[in-house]
Amino acid sequence: MPTKKSPLSPGTGPVPDVAPLTSCPPSQVEAESAWAARRIADYQPVGVSGDVRDRVLPVLRDWVTLSLPAPRAAVDRRLSSGVRLLAWCQDQGIALRPETALREATIERYLREALGETPGSSRSTVRTTLRSLPAALPGRPVLTPPPAAHGSVRMRPPYTPAHAAGLLALAAAQPTAGRTANVSALLLAGLGAGLDARELNLARGSWVRTDGPDVVVAITGRRPRTVPVRARYAARLHALATAAGDGWLLGGTDTDRGNRVGNLVCSLTGGSDLPRISAGRLRATWLLELLSSDVRVDVVCAAAGLADPRLLADLFPLLPAHPEADVRAAVSGREGRR
Repeated sequence: MPTKKSPLSPGTGPVPDVAPLTSCPPSQVEAESAWAARRIADYQPVGVSGDVRDRVLPVLRDWVTLSLPAPRAAVDRRLSSGVRLLAWCQDQGIALRPETALREATIERYLREALGETPGSSRSTVRTTLRSLPAALPGRPVLTPPPAAHGSVRMRPPYTPAHAAGLLALAAAQPTAGRTANVSALLLAGLGAGLDARELNLARGSWVRTDGPDVVVAITGRRPRTVPVRARYAARLHALATAAGDGWLLGGTDTDRGNRVGNLVCSLTGGSDLPRISAGRLRATWLLELLSSDVRVDVVCAAAGLADPRLLADLFPLLPAHPEADVRAAVSGREGRR
């Protein structure tokens, strides 16, 4: 008898990531359920930064639990595929709710942007696995429209100047020249030009070039823009990019682009007294520095590729206070304002 094709994938794609256990003896069903509960509770992803992991793991465990019963291999696939989707959603500002993160459009965008260079058969497997997760929590309708973006996206906390300096020193102290260069490039591109995690993963040395007196990063992709690098980071980033040439700015191979930032962070030696490196926090540090330098909000949004200035709201309470005399002069438009 011919094998029945998956209704979720065209042609001879992967079989659906479902295999009900209800036909098994009750004792086996109980044993498998107990195993799945332990597996979900003990799951710790590799290559996901600590602060992101703390946000996404509770959500992931709920999703996979709601998708049970399932064979052991399917549980493992749902955990590994789900955590990567959630980490990507966190970086993209997509609400970590199944009706938004698991909607068809989000899954397809994730496959295209985060796994674009992954072989097609692997992407099909991930697609099928993600489709097997619950599309809504109990009591919620499927595909409920998300709230306004500014209400669902939170800016990551910026690093302090001391922490940023410490992370740069940590990069310089790595045991190999290659790791020093790659981690330094990650920090300099994040602190100096505000690249997000996806842009960092896909950045090539050729993105960085000189333009008159400035060093700029010509970012490609869904938010193409040219960003001047902050002056104190510009020369070092340009030197690293020149050495990388047309290769990946953060090093590595074509096959590990999905989470190159996470892989680099996990490879670090030392730094136990420093906060973990996070692309989101590097970007927030850059944004706060621009705002603190009195760069106009619309200019900051253009440089960051942000469509809505309300996404910066979490940073406003962190801005330094202006002297009252300067505030009065600026608001009144008097001569002599700062």
